[in-house]
Amino acid sequence: MALLCSMISTGCARREPVASEGEARRTAPPPPRMPSASELRANALALGAGDCGDLKRIRHLVPKAGQLGQDPYYDRIYVHPVEYRSCLIERIPDATSIPAVHGGPGLQITNVGDMAYHMLDDMHLVPPNDCTPTDVRKDMETQGAFAFHHWRDDPANRRAWANCIQRHFAAQRQDIAP
Repeated sequence: MALLCSMISTGCARREPVASEGEARRTAPPPPRMPSASELRANALALGAGDCGDLKRIRHLVPKAGQLGQDPYYDRIYVHPVEYRSCLIERIPDATSIPAVHGGPGLQITNVGDMAYHMLDDMHLVPPNDCTPTDVRKDMETQGAFAFHHWRDDPANRRAWANCIQRHFAAQRQDIAP
């Protein structure tokens, strides 16, 4: 009986096939090298500036402002702030729907105006709370960005907020360096 158990446990055990010499040489190649930040910036600059239609083409946002390589349209806008600045400011009130783009935990950007503001904010071209009412800023301390987005989603608030942002830019007329 012990012999039968021994034969079953060793003789029936699954054995892994051994690779032949030719198969061993056909291993997967190493993954491609990731481009450096300077290469990603050079690639985005080489695209040249487009128009604000690029806002509708963005499909991926970056975890940290300025990290390039996730989306070519984000990169293109980000590296050409002077060329895009005016059209981004003009698009802030635009509630035209775009495919949802993940904008952070639980948040999605679903319209052109929000994407335009997001790009301006990522490029550090607008202070985020200048046009946000005090009570909403207070709610943001406990609820985070949800409080702001909930407030801004009201069409009347969006219009007032967009007008304030546009007045802010008109008053500032600041020069920016790429």
